[in-house]
Amino acid sequence: MSPVIKIENLYKEYRLGTIGYGTLREDMVSWWAKIKGRPDPNSIIGQSNGKIISSTDHILALNNINLEVKQGERLGIIGNNGAGKTTLLKILAQIASPTHGRVMAKGKIASLIAVGTGFHSELTGRENVYLNGSILGLTKKEIDNRFNEIVEFSGVEKFIDTPVKRYSSGMSVRLGFAVAAHLDPDILVVDEVLAVGDAEFRKKALEKMKPDGISESKTILFVSHNMQAIKQLCDRCILLDKGNLIIDGSPDEVISYYLKGDSNNELISYNDNFTHLNNNDYVSINSVRLINKNNNEIKEVENNQTIGVEINYDIKKNKLILPSVNVYNNFGEVLFSSIDRILNKAEARKLGQHKCIMWFPNYFFSEGLFSVAITLFIPSPITSERLIETEQILRFKIIDRDLNKLTGFISEDRPTSLRPQFNWTYEKT
Repeated sequence: MSPVIKIENLYKEYRLGTIGYGTLREDMVSWWAKIKGRPDPNSIIGQSNGKIISSTDHILALNNINLEVKQGERLGIIGNNGAGKTTLLKILAQIASPTHGRVMAKGKIASLIAVGTGFHSELTGRENVYLNGSILGLTKKEIDNRFNEIVEFSGVEKFIDTPVKRYSSGMSVRLGFAVAAHLDPDILVVDEVLAVGDAEFRKKALEKMKPDGISESKTILFVSHNMQAIKQLCDRCILLDKGNLIIDGSPDEVISYYLKGDSNNELISYNDNFTHLNNNDYVSINSVRLINKNNNEIKEVENNQTIGVEINYDIKKNKLILPSVNVYNNFGEVLFSSIDRILNKAEARKLGQHKCIMWFPNYFFSEGLFSVAITLFIPSPITSERLIETEQILRFKIIDRDLNKLTGFISEDRPTSLRPQFNWTYEKT
């Protein structure tokens, strides 16, 4: 089957630092080099180390990417923050332009890269559906035939004639995905934006992107930090790191490579890098820490010691917002999630700064590496709305000396798990 996306020698270069466009002399030198067909002397494209150079502070967000995607393939794209995943999708969706190289795509492309992408905030939901359909080349009659299905799938029937600037982030995502998935694109490009919103809709969206939910001829590019979603949806996967394409293969192969490499990184007991997630009107997350009973940050701990996850966040509207702690094993698989069932609801919804700590019991984990992610959501008996969902932001190591004395050490190639100590009674019969 012939490729519907072909990327050749793709580079995307950014200039870091203060806002500005350099000197006139730099621009003239770059322009003259382009006229003469010579390399740009002010660019770092082509350098072997790809590091920021000189006082101009350039960086390569994408570094010589070569990729082909065939019709009907479902390509997962994974990697750490800053790897270049969203930049690649923006170029494919023609939101950004490449610095160098070629991107060729056959057919109509629909994208869902950020909350509200492609929507005009002053227009109603109905008007934005028709606007997006027109951009994709559909006639009014074709959009009319799909309109009811789009609205029903999105679940925003009551608000379809309301300006989208009044939508919550979850509502914007639901309508945006429904539009992108139902307006018959040949290529569907979806970023981690699906992490925003309620669990029921995310499940429905993933089902929609599976081969039996959407035409098998449609090509999907899906960026996610959720490895289980990548495995369920995609038949192929690539790993990006610092703008470089590291590995291309089956989801199991690429995810295993990614997680094994990730486990060699240093342990993380503190994280406050959440600016990119604080894009809603209800809550912002400030920092998350792994601590012991003495309030000291910890990374490596004995299994008989207590570990706490401290979450600091600000509530900006008088709304009940709950934190959830999600724990993953060394293979990136979800072990469990925990929320406080008996919290004081009146205190939990007060405006201002909040701090909560969730404590793991002693003798709870097996030996090995574990990761923590955080979710902040508005609970509802019908459908809860996720406002913030982080990737795996903390990493800690458990040492179980008592069990090691009994059974020996466990290979790091095996998945870590829960291994709680229960009460046992013995008697001779």
